[in-house]
Amino acid sequence: MQIQLFNGWGESNCRSGQGGVGAALTDYLPALHNLFSAGNPPVQEIATHWGEWRDGVPQR
Repeated sequence: MQIQLFNGWGESNCRSGQGGVGAALTDYLPALHNLFSAGNPPVQEIATHWGEWRDGVPQR
């Protein structure tokens, strides 16, 4: 069994005898990218303005 999980573009080269494994691995990097893209802006906002967020969501 040869496994090379990702070739740098999120494509899987998985060769395992188990159907469906390659598809699940192929979706991992785009999902991780989307998670970072969606989660990073609010994290940066909170971290940058921590004094305003320390006690909860600020009133704006």
